[in-house]
Amino acid sequence: MGIIVERRKGDIFKSGAELLMAPVDSAGGLSGNLGSQFRAKFPKTIELFRHLCRIDMFDLYMTLTLPVLTDDSSAFSTPSNKELCDPPRWVTFFPTRDANDPRCHLTDVSFTMIYFLRYELPVIKPFTIAIPALGCGSGGLGWGDVEYIITRDLQGYDIDHEIVAYLYCPLEIEGPACRATNEAA
Repeated sequence: MGIIVERRKGDIFKSGAELLMAPVDSAGGLSGNLGSQFRAKFPKTIELFRHLCRIDMFDLYMTLTLPVLTDDSSAFSTPSNKELCDPPRWVTFFPTRDANDPRCHLTDVSFTMIYFLRYELPVIKPFTIAIPALGCGSGGLGWGDVEYIITRDLQGYDIDHEIVAYLYCPLEIEGPACRATNEAA
């Protein structure tokens, strides 16, 4: 079994994926339009994530996957089944750069993806993942390079069940450069 990469363009929040990746910096900062959308859609999950960052549970080259908490749950309690969204969804906080460096580096994206694949994916076991253009916004990375790195890392990983990874190209990229095979609804 393995990971199938499907290129998409559109709204990552309408992907229907069980797991969404949120690009952050190594201190847990969410920036840009995508960051503000994650803050608006998942306020309790973001609150829990920021708490974990304050107690040094997060750093560059490691991801942190949390369940999406409903608005009425306490962000600091252990989630029970009634507190999880139905169907269960996860947010993986994916650091694309060091908090003290304004630019992303391809090695940071690759090392962090390998951490996610090796240590979190086997535990969470999602069937679908939605991945934005990690590092391509304010991080300054080129889409072609990022697409190659992510696709290589995903397709080179062997897992015990089939996963479909929706890889979202940046909205400003048009035509064949995006190579999207499926428009997101």
